[in-house]
Amino acid sequence: MEDEDYNREGQLTKPSVYMETSVISRLTSWISKLPTVADEQQTSLVWWENYRNRFDLFISDLVMDEISRGDLAASSSRIQFVQNIRLLTITDKMRNIAKELLTQTALPSKEEQDAIHIACAAVNQIDYLLTWNCKHIANPVQLPKIRKVLQILGLTVPKLMTPKQLINQLKTEEAYSDFR
Repeated sequence: MEDEDYNREGQLTKPSVYMETSVISRLTSWISKLPTVADEQQTSLVWWENYRNRFDLFISDLVMDEISRGDLAASSSRIQFVQNIRLLTITDKMRNIAKELLTQTALPSKEEQDAIHIACAAVNQIDYLLTWNCKHIANPVQLPKIRKVLQILGLTVPKLMTPKQLINQLKTEEAYSDFR
């Protein structure tokens, strides 16, 4: 990290965002013919172009592994895209927290990677986990269960949201600050 990213106490000066694989995929893939996916791609691009500089961005080596899969040209594009984003290492502690999330919530055991993304963001005290995975990660039914497990473990609970939700939150905060 650059020195200007820290204050005198050594803390990050901007909120932090962990970019889960689905966001990177939406940012780097061809525009989809599926309207919902095309909208997610456009929203991701708006977030990337207009809001990303307000945050310290992070990915993990799990994200690197996931974006390295598939078509060689597409994976190369994804890897190139994230080359300047800070990389977090997945640890045994995170894997153990992920196992706890799988047993204490309704996350399916076959979705261990989703739980690892959440654990990585929590252990690293990331403010936001940005994802388009609303089935397992940014799922409003799961959020209270995930929050409870992380709190019991004494971890910081990241805000699990889509780029659209984060954009709307930022716009709301901006509108509110205009009235002050």
